[in-house]
Amino acid sequence: MRACKKLFPGNWAQFIEPQNTKLKISPTTIKQIQQKSLEIKPLRSAQSIDTFFNDSEIEKYLDNANTWDEREFYKALSEQSPIHKKRLPFYKFFDLNQEQFNLVLQEISVQELSLILPDCERVEGHKIFEGLTERQRFRLREIFALQPKDSSIVEAKNLAKLKVRTVMQSVISQPTALPQSEQKAA
Repeated sequence: MRACKKLFPGNWAQFIEPQNTKLKISPTTIKQIQQKSLEIKPLRSAQSIDTFFNDSEIEKYLDNANTWDEREFYKALSEQSPIHKKRLPFYKFFDLNQEQFNLVLQEISVQELSLILPDCERVEGHKIFEGLTERQRFRLREIFALQPKDSSIVEAKNLAKLKVRTVMQSVISQPTALPQSEQKAA
């Protein structure tokens, strides 16, 4: 966009319009644009691109993995891996102390818990149930029973796990901060 605005001030939008075939650019102008764009943002190395795609595939795998597989994967992963730096593991939710666990649990809806529960080990599921009220437990059982068991809920499950990891990160980084629901009550 910046290059279009500099080359065609006042008329730059026509440059990017697909129906416009009247606009011709000379090869020297194209070379200038290419040189300026590479000065502003140089190309990445092939290795960094490969690393990016490998890491994104790993993240997709981890988003869909159960907690046991995720735990095993992180144990095998080197500490220098960028995944350690940019992705808080979901299984750490169950390793939080009871107070932190309850703070995170308060921010997660029963519907989201119903999506997450199948990826948890039995002990972890019991820990979630212990943190819920009787009414929440009943609702969780009802929702879980009606929930489809196919892959149609994968995206919703991944979003629910992401929410848990996000809330968990804020609770870990600010141990004295209250979740929004408690701030409203106070």
